[in-house]
Amino acid sequence: MGKRSFDDLLQAFQSALVAAQESLRIRREEAIRRMSVADETGGASRSSFFTFAIPQKGTDGDTYEMLPLPVASFRAQHRPRISMLSLEFECELTEKRLPGASSRYSLVIVARNQRRWWHKNRRRMQIVFHGTDHPSGEVRIDGKLLVEIPRYGGAGKGRSAPAAKRSIFSKLIHLLRNVGQSQRFTMTTAQSQRVREIVGQADAETLMREGNASWWGAIFSK
Repeated sequence: MGKRSFDDLLQAFQSALVAAQESLRIRREEAIRRMSVADETGGASRSSFFTFAIPQKGTDGDTYEMLPLPVASFRAQHRPRISMLSLEFECELTEKRLPGASSRYSLVIVARNQRRWWHKNRRRMQIVFHGTDHPSGEVRIDGKLLVEIPRYGGAGKGRSAPAAKRSIFSKLIHLLRNVGQSQRFTMTTAQSQRVREIVGQADAETLMREGNASWWGAIFSK
């Protein structure tokens, strides 16, 4: 997959969700179209359609365009819909200095069967998208907000083509299914700063818990 940015990964997930939503919409439209064609060829009654009279522009109001629409298109939309995509996985966050840039964090996604005692530096990452139209989302590390993801199709520079995004998504899913492989994604300076804050808070909370445990242990030992 080569070196990718963390934003590439997020856009890949977002693009895959939008592609799935669009596929469902197209399937729904094709189903309605097939129903309309079947009604026409089978001698459907007038009750199978709603006919709308649309006034024509530039006329005296006596000229109308008749627009028939199938009744089926107005029924309750009992169809599969994707309104949320949520992914959770373990990862390693390592800080490194890149050539010509300040120190940044790298996200290393590692697929393992189970956690080992020496994997204490692992973090739990959650990526969530929500919305059936131009979905937005957020990323959390150990439950703490890392970054908010803007709505799909919003302003942004350097975004790759949808096909390229889906390719990244497919390769990542293949990676997660094959235990033992890993992949690295580089975060931006702002994202790296937020990671430092999250990791610092987590370390402080860990020290506090360990300190409290030692204090209670000292009391009970008396």
